[in-house]
Order: sequence, then structure tokens, then C-alpha cells
Amino acid sequence: MFKNHQLVQDYVKKHDEPLLKHLKDVRGKLHSEGYGMTLEFEFDEGIKEWFEETLLLKTYHMVDEDVLEWTECTTINWKQGKKIT
Repeated sequence: MFKNHQLVQDYVKKHDEPLLKHLKDVRGKLHSEGYGMTLEFEFDEGIKEWFEETLLLKTYHMVDEDVLEWTECTTINWKQGKKIT
């Protein structure tokens, strides 16, 4: 999915591919107040070969529609020897 998307294809590296095979869904949820949003990355159980979490969140806190104030994300608990970054 990401390798076929013009905006993100350059960010997908060879070492990402085995993990992305376990990606089930990506959802975006706008914050009810303000301009921020949260991306949810849902993985199937096969991802547990690399880390325990099956749902990763990345939250963007915006000052307005063009200004990012800060971000926060789920801490990934990598299995020993499996961290790809």
C-alpha cells in the first residue's frame, strides 16, 4: 500500500517491508477540538515477531491548520534483535 503511494513511497525501505506485510489498517481521526489528528496503525498478530503492540498511534498537535506544535507516539517495545531502526 505505502510503496504505491506517491507521497510516502520514498520513505519505505527494504527493512520495513516484512513488518508492513502485517499492517491491516491505517485510520486518521481528526481531533474534536483544534486542528490536530491521530493516525492509527493496526497490525495483525504476526507483528509480534518484532514487537508486542498491534496498534500504534501517532498524534499531531497543531496550532492551526499549517503549524505543527508537537507530536507524540506509541512507544514500540521491540523484541531483542528485531529493532529495524
